[in-house]
Amino acid sequence: MGREDEDLGEKLSAPPDFDGPTANRRCTDVLCTILLWCMWICMTGLGIFCIQNGDYRLILYPLDYDGNVCGTNYGGKNMTEFPYLYYVNDFSGGVCVKECPTLENLTDAHTLVTYGGLFQTEGSFITSEVISIADYSGNDTLQCTEALCYPGNDPERSFTSFGVNQGKGYAYYAMDTHVSP
Repeated sequence: MGREDEDLGEKLSAPPDFDGPTANRRCTDVLCTILLWCMWICMTGLGIFCIQNGDYRLILYPLDYDGNVCGTNYGGKNMTEFPYLYYVNDFSGGVCVKECPTLENLTDAHTLVTYGGLFQTEGSFITSEVISIADYSGNDTLQCTEALCYPGNDPERSFTSFGVNQGKGYAYYAMDTHVSP
């Protein structure tokens, strides 16, 4: 019942004057090959230029909202003591911090992390030792006030305030960043 029992007929063979499929082969993509080599040469040149004139730290370390590289002495300020980036808004704007905060209650609705440091209102339980932010004094950034970030000292109204702006402002609530294994 298997295929080995079937009679398949005579075995196929090529005519005696057949040289095979390689007799008429030729390169048909000369232009594409030249373009590929040009691209390789250009990319190699660009890589050499970037290695000689660039700074690898801009790729390896996070940048804060002001263009400083966290964890390095590159840019406008010495951030060697602040290697981590704490995001302040949805647009990847953040500040350099000494270590990622670990909060017992996961969030503090009365403490905002801003471009100018911590902004705290009555009822906050976080200290500046829990979230150690680099010194951004002297920068012309918006600062939180009760009217801009905590209207009426109400955390619910603060979410839609000008400063927090539902995660698109220049301040956001202090939260736990610890990732469990």
